[in-house]
Amino acid sequence: NFWRCLLVENNTYFLNKNGEITISSPKSIETLSIMKRLKDEGITLNTVNWDGQISASKNGTVATQIIGCWWAGTIKDQMPEMKGKWKIMPMPAFTKDGVRASSLGGSDLSVTASDPIKQAASVEFVRESLMNTDNQLMMYEKYSLFPSYLPAYDDERFNKSDYYFGDNFNQMLSSITREIPQAIYTSENYSEIRNIAISVLEDILNNNKDIKTSLEQAANQISVATGRKIAK
Repeated sequence: NFWRCLLVENNTYFLNKNGEITISSPKSIETLSIMKRLKDEGITLNTVNWDGQISASKNGTVATQIIGCWWAGTIKDQMPEMKGKWKIMPMPAFTKDGVRASSLGGSDLSVTASDPIKQAASVEFVRESLMNTDNQLMMYEKYSLFPSYLPAYDDERFNKSDYYFGDNFNQMLSSITREIPQAIYTSENYSEIRNIAISVLEDILNNNKDIKTSLEQAANQISVATGRKIAK
């Protein structure tokens, strides 16, 4: 997750918009080099699983999480006693005056193409639930599902103080959201691509493998597995 956050902020990902492999691009190498340095200098903590990630924040082992905005709902639920003690800020930039925003995860709705009538009804349901300010704000208030529908950010209900994080919390999130690079491109073989990416990441961080060589090998693996070209 940390790696994907940094990749998007650096305006790159595993694939580009043409479906070509970019996991071994110069920006990808730069991103992983920074991540490796943070680990080697003892700045980051490697947790075993989701519970470990929550515990590290709750017991004070870590002071910062670079993660999606949905994490706000997690700590509200898991750490109610820490109300008023957590704040948010934009990510550190790769370059002076560079982008300080990224994206990680999110929820969506899928529409089946098998039945034209059901498909039409499903599209209307998606439009009503996700392209509707009232519904978006209701889901955010009740379930901490941060809106991706931009008009919702201009509603006065969205801009009120957050009971846990205080003033300007939602305003900062909406400001960050508008700056997220359009870098995330996935495909029907994304699961396979991601598994290869996770494997090479672990090899580099845990076994000190050379970053450039390892990412080039990963790009070749993805190419063989998916038939995709490696971006030049």
